[in-house]
Amino acid sequence: EGHRVIFMVTDGQADDPKIIRYQLRKAREAGIHVIGVAIGAERHVKGIFDDYVWSPDDNLLPNLLVKKLERILTPRSNKRGRAFKG
Repeated sequence: EGHRVIFMVTDGQADDPKIIRYQLRKAREAGIHVIGVAIGAERHVKGIFDDYVWSPDDNLLPNLLVKKLERILTPRSNKRGRAFKG
């Protein structure tokens, strides 16, 4: 449990954005890093998630997800030079 990360795949068309924001807040409070994932349009995740990955093409997405994880899990990637802790 050194790194608690969830990738949330979304079409960006939440029935109730308040519910999504509530769920994201609860995840943060629990020490879970949530990353929004979208294919096609960045706007689907940009306004909702603090951290996100998007790709205009689904073929590029796997590499982008791996790069995102590497940045989160690599100690030098965060501001304090320590491993991400939630």
